[in-house]
Amino acid sequence: MQFNSSHKASILVMLMLALTTISQQAFSLAADDLYVDVYTVTDNFETTQVYDSNTGKFEQVPDSTKPIIKHEYGTLFFKDGFIPTSSATANLSYYGLDLATANAINGKTVVKLSYWISINNLGEGKYLSNFPRSSQTYVLEGVPYVIVSVKGASNNTGGETNTTTTSCTSIVTSITAGLPAVTVSATQPNAAEAGLINGRFQINLDAPRANKTIVSFTISGSALKGKDYKAVKNTVVIPAGTTSAFVDIQPINDKKQEVTENIILDLATASGYTLGTAPSATVEIIDND
Repeated sequence: MQFNSSHKASILVMLMLALTTISQQAFSLAADDLYVDVYTVTDNFETTQVYDSNTGKFEQVPDSTKPIIKHEYGTLFFKDGFIPTSSATANLSYYGLDLATANAINGKTVVKLSYWISINNLGEGKYLSNFPRSSQTYVLEGVPYVIVSVKGASNNTGGETNTTTTSCTSIVTSITAGLPAVTVSATQPNAAEAGLINGRFQINLDAPRANKTIVSFTISGSALKGKDYKAVKNTVVIPAGTTSAFVDIQPINDKKQEVTENIILDLATASGYTLGTAPSATVEIIDND
């Protein structure tokens, strides 16, 4: 069959229209993955010089207002949650973070606001409907970021920012003698299988000590270790000169329909500390099936 120039032109137009239609249809569907960053406040800190009244000497102790930040980059999947592809650690200033912002986005999946808007607009403002964003923005190196979540995640849905965040302790100005009193709280009480959102316990001393404090605890509750959440060690180390450490609960998406389950952390007695007024706390894991 012979094609003249008019036939060729008609075929070219038809192909262009077909490709345009396919492209529009592709972006009319909601995305099921998104490239994101995660910045996590670790329990390691920059050091500062502090005077120890017991020894009469200055010592280098961790400064709890200057935590080391773990940065992960990867993909947030609608069904499988966040899967990192790279990881690094540095101080707050390296990532252009202040302490308040680091605490606000701690452990959450974030993206640049401009990136979220441009990708979402591919589908007439609905392409990222599976990944709602926070209405509040957070500045990193002068660039506004937003928290994104997986649609249906119980403690971060509808584009609203989760209000439960962790925070670091205040700056150390002196060292206290004697045994510390230890308490625990659930600073992130709602973990979720959807998006694999972690829960978090924070274990606190009443005041900083010159030496590290090793705190023991037991874990119980209706959630099963290794099936509903990843196993955790039964001790934490609170570094010298600081007053807190974290125990993160990482849920496992087991694909089974379950009721909300809980994890109870009870502080154990030990010779290196006394128990304070809040020796127990609870984190819940919310199912997504």
